[in-house]
Amino acid sequence: ARLALSNIYVMLKDIAKAEQPLEEILDEFPDDIGAMNDLGYLWADAGKNLGRALDMVQKAVAAEPDNRAYRDSLGWVYFKLGRFAEAVAELELATKPEAKSADDAAPKDDGKDADEPDAVILEHLGDAYLGLGRTDDAVKAWRRAEASLAKEDDPEKLAAVRKKI
Repeated sequence: ARLALSNIYVMLKDIAKAEQPLEEILDEFPDDIGAMNDLGYLWADAGKNLGRALDMVQKAVAAEPDNRAYRDSLGWVYFKLGRFAEAVAELELATKPEAKSADDAAPKDDGKDADEPDAVILEHLGDAYLGLGRTDDAVKAWRRAEASLAKEDDPEKLAAVRKKI
């Protein structure tokens, strides 16, 4: 329930409130890798507690190395730390078809290709490529993110990616 509550706050863009349930989970269950990943990602996205965020998402990746979301979180922490080569390495792993999250195990009928990575991962990959000065690769990743977002109903994210292109 607390994970769901955190996700609701994220959707409402109230990140401070989204962090609280995750911190409560980790107070009670310090080895909960899902909460570690989610809180580490939120901290990385906000550019705070980056050392702790790195520790938490590294534990999540160690526990589930094929989980795309966890790899994305690790890549995003590396990006925020300015460690662009490590960010690219993790984010490229997150885009590989064989890197599947637990959510990918069950067949879905949502119109998405199960092997195509999430638009957020592709956007992060583009950002990391740009950090390395690999502009052409960045634009290619952002174009893939744009194509994925064009199928969704999130004009704000789509506009943000298009601005980068």
